[in-house]
Amino acid sequence: MQEIRKCNVQDFNLLLDFLKKVDSSFPIPLSQKQDISMFLNKACKYGEIYAFFENGIIVAAVFFYANDIISKTSYISVLAVLSEYYGNGFATALVKKTILVSKKQEMKKIRLYTHKTNISAISLYQKLGFKPHSDDNRPDDILFVLNLGDF
Repeated sequence: MQEIRKCNVQDFNLLLDFLKKVDSSFPIPLSQKQDISMFLNKACKYGEIYAFFENGIIVAAVFFYANDIISKTSYISVLAVLSEYYGNGFATALVKKTILVSKKQEMKKIRLYTHKTNISAISLYQKLGFKPHSDDNRPDDILFVLNLGDF
């Protein structure tokens, strides 16, 4: 049985195992950008984490922040699905969950970056209404922004 639920620090080891499994699926592995344990500690402390579980194993997860009360902007830092679960709608469902939580937290926008070679992610975000923007500070990435007033 598959279920989506909010994760917390008690799920740390399951989340860490998941991030290690999906690490190489990113165009630039997460572990090359930052220490995965440190990322997870920060996400558990300040962020929101939702995951799909199947038989006690995380098969897809989104890590985001919906706490910027000044700009009212959420930020998705990681969205990932185990490769054997691609095409099952988990990523779409997790982004939609991020939208719902962000709106509940009175955020006005959601931002995220994806590598310009990550065609499946680009397609997903555009299908969900995110608009691409360039960012001179990150020329290899595409900045996507979703205006939550459109929902």
